Amino acid sequence: MCIDAVIQDSSVFKALKLLVLPVIFFVAASSSAQIIYGNTVSNNENKYLFLEEVIGGNAYVIDSVRINNGQYQFNKPESPMGYYRLKYAEQNRIDFINDQNPIEINFNSPILQNDLEVIQSKENKILWQFKYYSRDKQKELKSIMVMQSHEETGSNAWNILQKKRDSITKAKSIYLTKLCDENPGTLFNRLVGATQKEKYLDKEEEKNRFFEHIDFSDPIMVRSSILPSVMMNYFQLHTDYSEKGFIESIDRVLILAQANTANYEFCLNFILTLFNKVGPDVVFQHVVEKYLLNGGCSETNISDHIKMLADNYRAIQPGNEAPLFVEKNVKKELIDLTEFLLKKDFTILFFWSSHCGFCSESIPKLAKWKANKSNIQVLGISLDQDENELTTYIEQNKIPWENISDLKGWKSDIVLKYKIHKTPSYYVINDKGIIMAKPANLEDLMKLNLW
Repeated sequence: MCIDAVIQDSSVFKALKLLVLPVIFFVAASSSAQIIYGNTVSNNENKYLFLEEVIGGNAYVIDSVRINNGQYQFNKPESPMGYYRLKYAEQNRIDFINDQNPIEINFNSPILQNDLEVIQSKENKILWQFKYYSRDKQKELKSIMVMQSHEETGSNAWNILQKKRDSITKAKSIYLTKLCDENPGTLFNRLVGATQKEKYLDKEEEKNRFFEHIDFSDPIMVRSSILPSVMMNYFQLHTDYSEKGFIESIDRVLILAQANTANYEFCLNFILTLFNKVGPDVVFQHVVEKYLLNGGCSETNISDHIKMLADNYRAIQPGNEAPLFVEKNVKKELIDLTEFLLKKDFTILFFWSSHCGFCSESIPKLAKWKANKSNIQVLGISLDQDENELTTYIEQNKIPWENISDLKGWKSDIVLKYKIHKTPSYYVINDKGIIMAKPANLEDLMKLNLW
């Protein structure tokens, strides 16, 4: 099919990689108190230290305190378990796990993450043991990568360095597995352990087993950066950059996420916001129609912006009145949809273009199928922009139905009204002007029970 935005691997990959998607969920806290406190160096005296909660990879300030006599202390109502942050500034922050027990962390450097000591909280002792180990290994990796960049790819020296890189990566995985095995039932295990990566036989096995460490039924997943990170990695590494490829990946994620309402709502918001921003629009439309409009739960917590966009698609769902229009046909005669619909029981709006190969395949099949159906008519709506090309194509291919076009392509008023993002596209409207169906393709059109 032809779509209104070209899917380019590099541009979409870059957009996926850089996009920040703030989707906010509010979770009520309980009334019992929790203390988060510690010491810090004198350089930070009188500075404000901010406490943030992490939801889906984004952090939101929930409290702040001023450093007094080298100490800080938050006395909070007990907040939901998950990842939180302490920060002075965006680049001077640390993550910690809130397990609803007292947490004491001392900072021995103005830069929080450079030198900290977890005094109280088993979860954070494990977390920062792993973080410091990972940071050391990452330094080793960067050093090796610099050396490798000066060697010819595939050379003996390059291969030796590559083995060292693989060894370090494997060591990190083994160390994480060891910590998880030694600390079963911890939040660390549930959160950080979910990021474990196995060694797979091939890319296909990796794709099939990609989510096996992610427990989508665990409500704590949304209170971390795990879900957006996993989704982005899956879209980037294991998705064919086509309409079909994106839809298959999205459907897989959302089916898994339905194990928990909060996780599902976050994933749905994330995906809708992502594909509304980077496209293709036909994929965004698929998600809206399948998960919000066609049997989707009306109680799903969706951002106001997405709701507004979804309402635009709701208006052109089956059961609603079809948007009306008056447009010239190729003979310069005005075609009024209201009058045109009265000619037959059903009218098929066929959105097409002479440059669309899929349309060229569909036209003779549609003509043959319709030939013996007296209660059906077709109104072709062309997205062509060159009048001569359009009329020549119609004559040469002997297209047997009425065709109209304002020669504005994807910016056509009719195309915009009907939210067309690909050709060919189909709408079925009855003689009373009600949309009866929006078949995804010609095969689905032919199988409708209307005929």
